[in-house]
Amino acid sequence: MLRIFTVSCLLALSSLGWAAQEIVSENFRVIFEDPALESYAQAVAAEAERALTVLEPLFGPPKGLVAVTLETDTDVYNAFAAPLPRPNLRLRALFPNGGFISFGAESDLFLLLVHELTHTLQLGYTTRPDGSEGARFGLTGQNVARVPPQWFVEGIATWAESEYGGGGRRDDAFTRSLVTQLAASEDWPSLQDLSVDTYSAWPGGLGVYLIGARFVGHLIAEHGFDTLRSALRHYNAGGLLGDFSSAWADAGVDLEAEWETFRAAEAETAREDETGLTETGWYTGSPSFSPDGSRLAWLSWPPAVVVADYKVEGDLEPRTVLADTGLLEPDWLDGSTLIYSRSLRQPGTTYRELFSLDVTTGRERQLTTGARAQFARATPEGCVLFIRDVLPEGSTLREWCDGETKTLFQAPAGVHLVGLAVSDAGQVALSVWRQGFVDVALLQAGQLVPLTQDHYQNLRPTWQGERLIFSSDRLGSFELYTADADGLIKLTNAAGGAYDSAAHGEAVIYSTLSADGYDLVGLEKSASEPVPLVYESLPAAPEPRELLAAGSYSPLPSLRPYGWLPAYGGFGLSPFGLGLGANVYGQDDSGQHSYVVQAGYDTRLAGYLGGAFTNLTYGNRSSTLLDLSEPPLGFAVRAGLWPHAGHRSGETRVAAGLDFDVNLRLPYDRWVAYAALSAGLLSLPDYGSPQLDAGLGLTLSQRRSDTWGYVTRGPRFGLTAVLSATPTGPSPGIWTDATYYRSVPAIRGTAELGLRAGYRQAPQLPLSLGDFSAVGTLGYRRSLPLELRYGDGLYALERVTLEPRLRGWFNGGVGVGADISVNLDSMLNYSAPVALGATLGYVQNRVWYRFGVRLSL
Repeated sequence: MLRIFTVSCLLALSSLGWAAQEIVSENFRVIFEDPALESYAQAVAAEAERALTVLEPLFGPPKGLVAVTLETDTDVYNAFAAPLPRPNLRLRALFPNGGFISFGAESDLFLLLVHELTHTLQLGYTTRPDGSEGARFGLTGQNVARVPPQWFVEGIATWAESEYGGGGRRDDAFTRSLVTQLAASEDWPSLQDLSVDTYSAWPGGLGVYLIGARFVGHLIAEHGFDTLRSALRHYNAGGLLGDFSSAWADAGVDLEAEWETFRAAEAETAREDETGLTETGWYTGSPSFSPDGSRLAWLSWPPAVVVADYKVEGDLEPRTVLADTGLLEPDWLDGSTLIYSRSLRQPGTTYRELFSLDVTTGRERQLTTGARAQFARATPEGCVLFIRDVLPEGSTLREWCDGETKTLFQAPAGVHLVGLAVSDAGQVALSVWRQGFVDVALLQAGQLVPLTQDHYQNLRPTWQGERLIFSSDRLGSFELYTADADGLIKLTNAAGGAYDSAAHGEAVIYSTLSADGYDLVGLEKSASEPVPLVYESLPAAPEPRELLAAGSYSPLPSLRPYGWLPAYGGFGLSPFGLGLGANVYGQDDSGQHSYVVQAGYDTRLAGYLGGAFTNLTYGNRSSTLLDLSEPPLGFAVRAGLWPHAGHRSGETRVAAGLDFDVNLRLPYDRWVAYAALSAGLLSLPDYGSPQLDAGLGLTLSQRRSDTWGYVTRGPRFGLTAVLSATPTGPSPGIWTDATYYRSVPAIRGTAELGLRAGYRQAPQLPLSLGDFSAVGTLGYRRSLPLELRYGDGLYALERVTLEPRLRGWFNGGVGVGADISVNLDSMLNYSAPVALGATLGYVQNRVWYRFGVRLSL
């Protein structure tokens, strides 16, 4: 058995592990699979070393090589810094098109790495006030500092990207407008609100980055970085009850008082909000007029496309034409058809494609395959222009027409197209990024003709007839401008800034920030004023960097164990007994290969070694602890002894065996299909020959869940087949299930419908089911907010969730039961959602109860 396990592991390593490449610098290992990314990987290594040079004085050097894995399976720009199993970064090999970070840095990669490496160094700063790092027992996570609230974790990283990255969001015009308007309103969050991950009022997740960055900057300016480090040292030593505000108090700073001082300073420059055309929303933007100007389309939040008949006077009457769908800046192809790009999930990739939407019928149609399109814009001929920006080919302007795609313009190396507009006469305007300059340019005869050339961000061009309008931060906040022969004309004076705009005839609509979110606002003609236009020299080209040798990546050196955790526990009264166990973990730097060694003992179990068990599991793309990716295929192999129970058996015993688990995740757009196959040979202590133990699960799901893992909406369909080893021989079972959840505003809760039926199905409840049975569920869920918080939110009971259900079953006869669950939805350490629940039910003439913990990690 051990030989089979070893051969399986070696085959997996040889077939999947050796294809990757790596570039190793003094402090970093950059891992990538596509050889075409070698030049980008070289840049990552060089910029990471440069970023570390400026960051090391903050918290010291990293503890060993930092693994950086490059991902190429998505067009959604993002990056992640994880402290486990060792410090590692995951970067998506993309240019940050879409405004995720500021365009103001000369090197977008340097800015990003400053942000992510700040996470790495801060989470590795485990020092205490006495200079020690506490007791070490080899536990998983012992090299990770106590995690502060997210306003600090993301705030200090965003502060660092601005302080050292040559551009960043702390002082960005958008950030200033958002924080200023919010600070002057009644909606300013408390420090507790911003500490707890469940904070959902405007600006939601943006708050920890933008408000956090400015507040961290305020603290450093007032008290110095040494005080910040002192607060972290006290926090590391604070124990289970030491919150973050108390740690700052130990360092001599009243954090609540500083929060109010900070708010007052931010509110000083606030101005009165404009009166919007739409109801304020989290996001109300990307407006677009239909060709005849009779309709206005825009994006709203939760993600949806909204259309209204446009009236110069009177209220808009919006209607949603596409719900629960995030997309980029729609444009009108004709009077009833919108075109746009949006992410299309497929097995292994999430790339952006062109789509059209008939706003009359709501019918959506996919136009391209493999386009990886952004900024879709209709042409007068009825075609679609879009931008494609993919490494290593670079940034290109392309045209889709009648199913055919061709390239119109290839941007020079280092130049990225970050905005696009097409006029009624076919003029093409682009926003063009190069080394921190974002300029508006016309595309004429295959050449870029710049209208601006300066270090400001000139974004989101649109045409009013043949007059170009764009948004620029040249006077400290984003406003709308147009160009004439004498320079620029400033068109707006918006308290919350002016961002994306749409125009038709005399009408100009733009989005602006208020204290509650975004509004759409009509342009007042009287707001125009001349602004001088100054051309600046572009930054000098970066110096050539020294190239490092690229080689094959081997997972073996980093597969050493990285820690252990208690992982098995049990206590029973009948029969009386106690069980304990622990896992030892290992995972390579790429995250593709992992293993777990488990050992435990339970006095209640019978087996070959009494109640003792031990086993080894190898996983391939099936991480056992922390995996931020969602690979389409993963598998695991387990060998040894482990607790086992048949699918309808209430008795657990230690079995010896070898089994394989294969998991498939096959998304297509809004749906995801899952397949899980397990098969193995088990030997039970009271049954002579080994038995086949197998299972097959097929699932099709469109579910959506909240922070605590409660399903909020969507259907799910499943089919399960099992063959369980039991002391009397293999036991088969097959059943199907379907559930549907939907929010019902009229009852202020979520309705649940469920049906499960089959042959010898595993019972969800303590039902004595026969061979053929069906169980139906009618449920209701409602969550009641509490917001009972300890300290500054270190521990928080955010709400109570009630789930009453009616059950009905057919089992040769008809039966009815009911139950109610009461769940305490809590947050531990600011960001770990935990629901503690108890259920009391009545079924088959008896009362039953259950206690449970839901972890949504």
